[in-house]
Amino acid sequence: IGEIGSALIAANSAKKARKSQSRAARNDLELQQNIYNETSDNFAPFRQQGLNAFNALNYEMGLGERPDNFAGFQESPGYQFAMDQGARAVEGSAAAGGNVRSGATMKALNQFGQGVANQEYGNYMNRLGSLANMGQAAAGNQAAAGANFAAGAGNAYGNLGNAQAAGAIGVNNAVQGGINNVLAGYQMNQMTG
Repeated sequence: IGEIGSALIAANSAKKARKSQSRAARNDLELQQNIYNETSDNFAPFRQQGLNAFNALNYEMGLGERPDNFAGFQESPGYQFAMDQGARAVEGSAAAGGNVRSGATMKALNQFGQGVANQEYGNYMNRLGSLANMGQAAAGNQAAAGANFAAGAGNAYGNLGNAQAAGAIGVNNAVQGGINNVLAGYQMNQMTG
């Protein structure tokens, strides 16, 4: 009876160990999922902004359709500011000489506008390229987070399987050990009795 009781206690302990290890593996998996979700959420706005810039850059280069809600270069704050400030300066200079509406003033405004457009367009394209690169980096970081999650989740699932297998083996070994001890005791009793 003592052998059977011992075997049952050992089997119960193996089941408890399996449950404990399984719970730890599930907690690890949940933690991995939470970390991945948070990391992915943190990079999402940068990835989206980069995608928007990439689409605008493609449009400006003639490589894609005009993105929704895309105002374009002439509506960018940098271009508008430079144009407004420069036009005021040209007009102020012309007003000082009494030539506000003259052909020379109109020519100066036209030349100024072309110069600003040339200079600012290059700056604008560089800014779009920088934003697109930022989005590419964010997408790469999201992919790395996904790979880390996959590795961690794979380990957690492996630990879960190992815990369940070890628990089943432990229960089996305890029960078989108890049976073997009872049979050995019975046989010993038969031989000496």
